[in-house]
Amino acid sequence: MVVAETSAVLAGVSLLKSAVDGIRKTIQTCQSVSDLSNDLDNFFDAKDQINEQKESGVLGKWQNLLQKKIGSTSNKLSIGTVAKKHIDRKLMEENYNKISRMIDLRFGTGTFAGIEFEHAEILKKSESEATQNRRKKSRQLAKAAEILGGILVVAVAIIGFIFYIKWAKK
Repeated sequence: MVVAETSAVLAGVSLLKSAVDGIRKTIQTCQSVSDLSNDLDNFFDAKDQINEQKESGVLGKWQNLLQKKIGSTSNKLSIGTVAKKHIDRKLMEENYNKISRMIDLRFGTGTFAGIEFEHAEILKKSESEATQNRRKKSRQLAKAAEILGGILVVAVAIIGFIFYIKWAKK
């Protein structure tokens, strides 16, 4: 389990590093907007991976230093684990600020904020559409259940009527 968590964290960190490097190179040449958008997607995917990583004793490149200075990091309450999380957050903030500055310097002040705002709007719209679709499905299921219930009541009434007629003939 620790191996899987280790590989997930290392994948997130390597994706973050490659995304930052790609964004830096793409902004400098700025020949392909699609490359920049792919690198931004990779960056935010890596950011999400690092933010969502499970608590573990995995420290990546900081593991040896922290183990020598403050002891084991296998306990989620240890100082090493707390230090790892704090360092990861600081590295993420540092890279986030670098990317924001690079994009704003290349394309004008407020560009990165505009990108984030538009992305947030798209996410809100997507979430509201998903909510509306769930409500619509719920209404459709309720309507189907109502129709099925009506059919069932009619079928029971018809069967009861047939049995009554057969019983009355005897």
